Amino acid sequence: MNLIIGKNGFIAKQLINRNNNYVLTTSNQNDYDCMYLDLNSPEDFDYSLINSSTNIILLAAISSPDFCEKNFDVAKKINLDGTIYFITHALKNYANVLFFSTDLIYGKSSFPVNESSLTCPFGVYALFKDAVEKEFSNSVNFKTLRLSYVLSKYDKFLTYLKSSILNKQTAYVYNSLVRNVVYIEDLLICIENLINNWNSYSASSINVCGLESVSRFDIASEYKKHIDPALDICCEEPAPSFWESRPPKILMESIHFEDILGYKSTSLANTLKKINKL
Repeated sequence: MNLIIGKNGFIAKQLINRNNNYVLTTSNQNDYDCMYLDLNSPEDFDYSLINSSTNIILLAAISSPDFCEKNFDVAKKINLDGTIYFITHALKNYANVLFFSTDLIYGKSSFPVNESSLTCPFGVYALFKDAVEKEFSNSVNFKTLRLSYVLSKYDKFLTYLKSSILNKQTAYVYNSLVRNVVYIEDLLICIENLINNWNSYSASSINVCGLESVSRFDIASEYKKHIDPALDICCEEPAPSFWESRPPKILMESIHFEDILGYKSTSLANTLKKINKL
């Protein structure tokens, strides 16, 4: 059984679109098509449903770094306490747990970081992700995907660019926020390869990232070049409060990602070309 925790996120929806054989959980007790799980009260979950043939794709979390900064106790209950409780009991039943983390656990990065680099979490959201990783780092049934910025057709930023063109408005974008953008398709293939061949990969932590460190301005420029030259772009800087929960640059590399994929990660230009064909 392949079990998705956090079925409403865009990564989960893309996985389900590719393969409808996933079992899902819900915190809605009236949704009888899914297993009931609420990370606010993980003790209510029926752990007898999990066994050694279960692969858990743990996407559920409060995913907004800004919200976590402002609501520490709420974020802690779900992203740390509830998550640790659930994983602990899942591992006791010998399930495999694929946990989703973030590049923010590396903190400010003026030089490239990879899976062997020390973590230095930036903000509350990353602090809890890092704590969960460390709690289970010695378990062979626990693996972590540390995500950089995942780009897809349904991405909010690309939607904003498209909307700017349709409304004949200038797109105002940040040039100081730099990440190693990764194509959603590469991430989905990585997930599928891991859960289908769990013991073939010894790495416990995998950085999910592209080869290029790019800003939002770089993405917009490539969009203008490869998708629609009508896009009008203007750089702007975010308010100082924006940087309270995220550093400007995280230059993330991976020792393991391409080995799991079986090919080089998709370039930004090719990512946009593929998205444009969808």
